[in-house]
Amino acid sequence: MKNDAKSIDQLFFKYATQFSRILLVLDENGCIEHIHSDITDLFTDSQHQLMGKNWLEYCVPQHAYKKAMATFTLLMQSTDHQVEHHVYPILGSGKKERTISWYSIPKFNDKKQVIGIWMAGFDTNPNDLAHYEKELLIKRNTLAAQTILDHAVEGIITMDDQGLITSCNHAAENLFGYSSNEVIGKNVKMLMPPPYQEEHDRYLHNYLTTGHKKIIGIGREVAGLHKNGSQFPMELSVAEVHVESEQSFIGIIRDITERKQAEEQLRLRDQELQLIRDRMAHMDRLNVMGEMASGIAHELNQPLTAIATYAQASSRLLDMPLNNKDDLTHSLIQINEQAQRAGEVIRRLRAMITKQAPSRQRVDLKALILEAIELAKNDNRMKGIVTKTHFLDKSLTVEIDSIQIQQVILNLIRNAIDAIDANTVEQNKQIIIKTEQNDDLTRIAVIDSGPGLMNINTEEAFNPFASTKAHGMGMGLAISQSIVLAHEGTIGFNTDNKHGTEFYFTLPLAHNF
Repeated sequence: MKNDAKSIDQLFFKYATQFSRILLVLDENGCIEHIHSDITDLFTDSQHQLMGKNWLEYCVPQHAYKKAMATFTLLMQSTDHQVEHHVYPILGSGKKERTISWYSIPKFNDKKQVIGIWMAGFDTNPNDLAHYEKELLIKRNTLAAQTILDHAVEGIITMDDQGLITSCNHAAENLFGYSSNEVIGKNVKMLMPPPYQEEHDRYLHNYLTTGHKKIIGIGREVAGLHKNGSQFPMELSVAEVHVESEQSFIGIIRDITERKQAEEQLRLRDQELQLIRDRMAHMDRLNVMGEMASGIAHELNQPLTAIATYAQASSRLLDMPLNNKDDLTHSLIQINEQAQRAGEVIRRLRAMITKQAPSRQRVDLKALILEAIELAKNDNRMKGIVTKTHFLDKSLTVEIDSIQIQQVILNLIRNAIDAIDANTVEQNKQIIIKTEQNDDLTRIAVIDSGPGLMNINTEEAFNPFASTKAHGMGMGLAISQSIVLAHEGTIGFNTDNKHGTEFYFTLPLAHNF
């Protein structure tokens, strides 16, 4: 507020002129700049003769000089419009002393520097002085409050119960591009874009009539409207204030443009990371299929050979007199079954290596694990290894990306195969896969019968490129961890078994609706 000092001076002058016996304005040296004209019965000198004289030296008795000087010095060092009350005598007509009750305030310039003192002297304290002190106190408190508001980082706007703006601080001026003079007295909805603009008056009316606090005390994200017509995201909190019988509202506004931009950048970064993880997982599946290619070729060769054999047998049966249709029917049935068997192998292979967008669906966990085991059997290293399963009696349903979770299971099975080295006794070569339930989670464990993990740091086991294998890249567990975490699960391992190592992961169970 540019005219703070002037408004205080005008208020003081108004009441001091009306009620005081003496009105003085002293400069910074204590010299009289102005003195009330009605002083003929107080001083021998005229008003004109008193102008420019040092008040403290010319009009104050010597015994009261120190007290008057101390008050003057205190006021000259003041930083606000604090009223000082003090009593000391003056030398009136005939050099007679007259005790006066003084009320003084510092006089400030526009730079908030003290340049003098206002003094009002009373023979008695009129009742109307209390009204002056009250109004001056309100004015001073208002100025102090405005100073605090103007130093606040957040934009602060006050409005009355009609939605009309009564004040706004500097931060609000900067946020919206308007000066205080441009918005005070206007409806606050001028600072809102549609649809908030149309809804505001209705919200305010509903609150005033029903007391429903939809707009009070609740921080929420809305949009603000700048003077130039641009919009910006902001966080708004509204508080209700009662001063005596008047109701008003305070809006605290924070520009969250930078925060929203940071959130958007983080979202895009997460998308990029997810794409990278998906590409890495896809490459891992291709590597797995490449290593299992010979086993897959062998599995495909069996039904294809059977199809060829039954087709040749059917051809020979057709060349001979058809005495028994059952033989031909059997051959055709076998051809169909073997073709479906080959197709199922290709389907599983294609599902594992196809690059596709993540898609979650409700899946029976037991069926998913059994299919992963069938895929693992295509690995030539599975020869001589027995796979055992321990499933819960009841069906466990999970909502997952089945291809990704199947990849995790397959990775753990292949790690178990690697753990069972050539020195393991033949009858002890086994992999156990089991499921458990703990509240709303299911736990899938893959346990091998190998010698156990050696020379591995527990904290680094799932880091990329951390591997105990001579030819391993160390990506399988890292990719598996990424997939499980994305499914809101956990993954870890346990080396406390009597034989081998247990790797496990958890998944949330699907809720039944």
